[in-house]
This record gives sequence, structure tokens and C-alpha cells, in this order.
Amino acid sequence: MYTHPETCHPLVTGLIGDVHTVQTFRNVTTVTRGSTRRSTNSFAARIYQVRNPCDTFVNLNFRTADGSCNNRLTRGQSLQPLDRLLPAVYSDGIQAPRVYSVLGNGRPLPSPRVVSRVVHPDKIAPTDLTIFVMQWGQFMDHEMVSTPLPIEDTRGTVQCCGPNAGPPTGLENSECFPILFPPGDPDFRGTCMEFVRSQPKNDSAGNMIFPRENENLITSFIDASTVYGSTQERQDELRDPVRSYLLRTTPDNFPPDNGIDDCVKRDANDICFLAGDDRVNELPSLTLMHTIFVRYHNLLAKDLKHCRPDATDELIFQQARAIVGAVMQNILYAEWLPIVLGPSVRSRFGLDLKPNSRTRHIPDMDPRIFSAFSTAVFRFGHTLIPRSLPLSPTRRVLLREIFFKPFEARENLDTLAQGLVEAADSEDRTQEPDRFFVEEVTSHLFENQEGLKRGFDLLTLNMQRGRDHGIPSYNAFRQRMGLSRVASFADPALGTGGSRIAAVYDHVDDIDLFSGAMCEPAFDGGLVGETFSNMMALQFRKLKFGDRFFFNNYRRYFGFRDLQVTLLRRIHLAHILCLTTSLRSVQLNVFRVASAR
Repeated sequence: MYTHPETCHPLVTGLIGDVHTVQTFRNVTTVTRGSTRRSTNSFAARIYQVRNPCDTFVNLNFRTADGSCNNRLTRGQSLQPLDRLLPAVYSDGIQAPRVYSVLGNGRPLPSPRVVSRVVHPDKIAPTDLTIFVMQWGQFMDHEMVSTPLPIEDTRGTVQCCGPNAGPPTGLENSECFPILFPPGDPDFRGTCMEFVRSQPKNDSAGNMIFPRENENLITSFIDASTVYGSTQERQDELRDPVRSYLLRTTPDNFPPDNGIDDCVKRDANDICFLAGDDRVNELPSLTLMHTIFVRYHNLLAKDLKHCRPDATDELIFQQARAIVGAVMQNILYAEWLPIVLGPSVRSRFGLDLKPNSRTRHIPDMDPRIFSAFSTAVFRFGHTLIPRSLPLSPTRRVLLREIFFKPFEARENLDTLAQGLVEAADSEDRTQEPDRFFVEEVTSHLFENQEGLKRGFDLLTLNMQRGRDHGIPSYNAFRQRMGLSRVASFADPALGTGGSRIAAVYDHVDDIDLFSGAMCEPAFDGGLVGETFSNMMALQFRKLKFGDRFFFNNYRRYFGFRDLQVTLLRRIHLAHILCLTTSLRSVQLNVFRVASAR
């Protein structure tokens, strides 16, 4: 059982800020829309505006809920447009998806489903990395970006294919962009897969911005928005109504009920969880991540309250929130990125956290997530996904059987954590980072429980989303990152995938960014090729130096002190697991299999 320490740890006492500043902070945000739960996906919510006197509160001690007043203007704030590394390439120059070959004459690009089947088949190749590498990546993806769909699609009412998964009839919603593929697909009936375009960013009058841009529903910063949300409304909803320094939990210490049926329930006792991010229920291992950080916040908050009983609930909450965000940043930059990115690229982009050294905020650094990162680069993690999850060291379940079943996490949290950490069987490990993807995500993604062929192909969705967002070609991004363009399908940059790519694409300048970059051999000892290495490093540089509240930043009067930063640097994901589950002994680096160390 967890008990309060007899003496107060330096990390949780005398932290930052004072009561007056925090109370003032809560009064600076004015919301100019009605408070409607989960309305961030609606078209009406596009004109949601938050007005903050940021010039007056440049020395805020704590982050705002929506990311405002951090970087200049509203950069990094929720509900802002995604950034771009290159101008969009739309078929009509303004908003139609990229669908034509550079060869012209209306020649279409290959069907993403065909590219998926030919270039990215199934292959089982376990590594010495635990599934936590994949799972932390997904958790961080949900920490940085969420692109909304039209509200009609979130309700499942938009139908883009014809009857029996046949070709569209021509009467579909204007935002439809269905994925067509040849008949006889071994996994999907018909010739059409449902797909709706990401909701476009509108101006303050509700009119679409041209050229078409897409927005980020959440803050781009690594600020623990997965735990606390990206709006003040969500943050308040998650807090305990009596002891507001705590986050709400169920009696058995899980996130609270969201009150809606957006997951699989066996009976009235099952619930769908509410968290800072709405994707909490997708996979039991993702639910685990949300749960342990909710528990971690409450442990910290109780310690802070014990050590500072005179402090307000608001101050205690914000201090615990600041620590949780800092711990996430440290795990990301000190534990996870050194596995994903090689040492030379990390050094070149200034990503390493050096001992006894503080960083400085760069005000002109734009921290927004760029669209290609969201639609391609950070989806590299899909190649790491295994076929099954170890709900315990002795029970392994195929992914198709546990999508949107949070009750599996609720009933098996400790044994799931144990199975993920131990990775006793090679099947319980992250897969080799390459161009191959397991069929659980290429043939059975979100497949319904009746076993009908109504699943999705994650790779197909990735490439279609890139075309939806007007993401330029693979070659364009190689050039943008200072790399040589691929001159032929036999170019060594494409690794073993060149001949497969040649079988589906007509020209090297047609290659989709995701498909081409996933064919590249791992670069510099990391998990991704050279193109994605450089693009990912650039994004994480933006998030490190463009975030005024980054935990390692030197701020003369505000922020963490040197001793506190030193202590934060010692906190690993292993510590969080030991504090919040029944695990009592795990390897310090839970991203690597203990036997491989």
C-alpha cells in the first residue's frame, strides 16, 4: 500500500508559483461559445475562439488548459491549423485530394489498398524491444495531435461506398473520399472502403480557409493533455468535485465513466472511460497508459497536499499537473527517442538532455505539429505493432478481438503491465521496424465482433489520409530535408522495397511519403529511415525549444529549479509502473526486454 513519506521530497515541496498567481491564471481565459460536451468535432465548434491577454501574462507559472499564452500568438494552442514543411499539393490547387500521377493526362495514383498489399505485406519479426515502445509512441501521438472528422462521420452516418461495399453512387457526402480497389481482394468484400476527409479549418465566420488546411483539436505541446485535456471545460470535467486537486476515478481507481457508448460493453457494469483524450478506449494497452498517469497525478497531489496543507486545491492540482507533464517529457526525450532516433541525428537537432545543463526557449520556434508528421512520419509506429497483446504472461489475445474493449484493461491491468514488461515470448515484443506490417492492422483493423469482413487496413488509411491532406510526394520531402531525390526504383534508399514499389507506381515522384519512407533501411542505429529520422527530429526540436514550459528550460523566476530538474531526470516509466500497479520489480528501461540488456 502507498503511504505518505515521513519527510517531504524536494520535488513535491516549494515547487513553483504562488496562490495568487494561479487563481489569477484561472480567470484569464474567456470562452466565447456555449459549453457543450464533446462538441469539438462539430462544424459549429470550428469558430470556437479563446481570447487571452497573453501580453499581460507572459510570466504565467503554469500552462493554460488549451496551450494558449505559451508560444507567440496562438501557436501550439488547440484548435489551430497544422503546420506544413512543404506547401500542399492538391489536384485542383486549392483543396481536392492528391490523386493524379505526375505523368499527367489524368493518370491516377495507385489505390492505397494495392500499395499496402504489394509493398507492405505481413511478416513477423520480433525485436529485443518491449511493446511499450509501440505503446508509448501511440500515447505520445495522442498527446500531440488529433485531427477532427465531420460530426456526421463520428456518429457513423456518412456512407461513402455504394451498396455491398460497391463503387460510390455519386450521391454521397461532398467530404467523401472512398478508397477503391480491384475486385477479388482476399480480405475485404466489394471494391470500396469507407473514408471521410478530415474536417477543414474554417475562419471565424465558419468559412473554409483556402488552400484547404486541417486543424489540431488538441495542444501540440507535450503537456500531458492526454491526462488533463486540451480545454478548460474538459480539465474541469476530469477533476474531483470535492477534492479538486485530484482527478476523478472510479471506486477501483480507473478513469471515470464518459457516459456514452463509444466502446464495447458486455453488460451494464462495463463503462467507457473518460480521459484527456477521447481515444483512451481504443486498445487495452493504451487504456493502461491513461490509467497509470491518472493514478500518478493523484499520488503526487496527495503528497503535495500532505506537505503543504495550507496550499489551495488549485495550486496543488497545477503543481501535480506540471510534474506529470515534465515526467512525460523526460521519458520521451531521455528514454524513448534514443531508441527511435540515432545519436548523430539527435545531436544535430539538439534533442538530447545533457546532464547538468539547462535549455533555453526560442520564441521564434513554431511548436505546431506539421501535417506530414501527423499523417505519415509518426505513423511509423504502425510497423511496430504485434499481432497480439499479452493480457497476462499466459494469455495472449489477437488485436482484432480487443479493439475498443477497455474492460480488458480494467480486469487485467496488473497482468497486462506484467506481460508488456516481461515480454517473455517473442510474440509479446515490438516488431522489427521495416516495410512489413502485421495483418491484424492491414486486414482486421477495428473488425466487428461477428467476424464479417468489415475491418479496415491501417496502411491504406494512412496513405489516403496523406492524399486527403495534400501531402507532397516522398521525393519532395527527401529534397526538403537535404537528401538526394530517388532517381529510380532501384535506388538503394528504397532498400528491399524498390521492386515492389515499381510494381504499383508509374513514377518515382508519385510515391506516397509514408510508403516510400517505410521502405528505407533504419538509419544511424534508430528505428526509422533517413527521411523520417530527419523529419521526426525536426518536429521534436520544435516541441522542445518552442515550448516555453519545457521542463529543462531555464526560467529565472519561474519553472523548475536545478535540483528539481535533476530529480525529474531520474524518473523513468518503470517508476510510474511500480507506483501505480502491483508490479514491484521491473527493469529500469521498460522499453527493452530485460534479458536483452
